[in-house]
Amino acid sequence: KRRKIKQTKSQPDAVGTSPTTNEGEQQNERKTGKYPYPTDYNDHFETPQRAYEDILPIIGYVLKKKINRYISQSDVTIYDPYFCTGRAATLLNATFEQHTTGNKRHTNIRIQHEKRDFYQDVRQNNTPQYDILVTNPPYSGDHKERCLEYVVDQLKNNQRPFFLLMPNYVASKEYFRKIVLEEKIQVVFITPSSKHPYEYDHPEGTGHETSPFASVWFCGLSCTGHE
Repeated sequence: KRRKIKQTKSQPDAVGTSPTTNEGEQQNERKTGKYPYPTDYNDHFETPQRAYEDILPIIGYVLKKKINRYISQSDVTIYDPYFCTGRAATLLNATFEQHTTGNKRHTNIRIQHEKRDFYQDVRQNNTPQYDILVTNPPYSGDHKERCLEYVVDQLKNNQRPFFLLMPNYVASKEYFRKIVLEEKIQVVFITPSSKHPYEYDHPEGTGHETSPFASVWFCGLSCTGHE
């Protein structure tokens, strides 16, 4: 992902939430760069907190429906399967904490975000139980297609909504038509202002000054037969 970089300070872990990483672990990940799966330098640009804030109202709406209909307990799990430094959990937690809603006061939001081989977990049927998936998948190779296949399957069979931050050109791809549109998935697109696109950080503080594409949230909320 060759995207514009803007250095920002890490946000503190939010009170009352349950991230699976901490700041010390994040710093260690940035230094070591060791992963139990193949990685690409250009896939390690991290989601800005502003992007999470843009989808928060829809996440709140989804949580309200799920809590009322499907979830009997007070805990909700948000799953991000693609690990860079672990900062995604910190920023997402901070977003919930800074924009507390009525639902949040009665619900413990847990972010499931660990340095694991996502595709191996899928093959071994070892992915965690979750309520909503929020991620910025790697843009190289066939990651986008594989991610879409997984989240569409989970939405159809387990009523698990997804929020994927991906290049806008994905919506014009043949694989998007086959995986998403032909399956009658209801998708809402959340886009930043054209004058203020999302800016991304790389753990090494490097990268290109301009981005060749715009990033957009692909929000899969339901499919035919489900509200």
